[in-house]
Amino acid sequence: MLNNARSWAPRGPWRYAVALVAALAAFGARELMHPVLEAHMPALFFTIAAVLVGFFMGIGPAILVVAIGVPVADYFFVPP
Repeated sequence: MLNNARSWAPRGPWRYAVALVAALAAFGARELMHPVLEAHMPALFFTIAAVLVGFFMGIGPAILVVAIGVPVADYFFVPP
């Protein structure tokens, strides 16, 4: 993602708590939009959350958002 993230990204385990909150917020936003979007773009909000978390918190928390977002989007928003 960004090679110089260590120089500007914050440090500490709280970044991963921010990533969990971002993934939960993305799930909530997608759940609210589910009647409109139905099965289209199941991972859109998780992608936006991962990009924002990656930009502000670094690559590790962004990978956590992706690791949570992909299975959640597949389970809840992709029909069988």
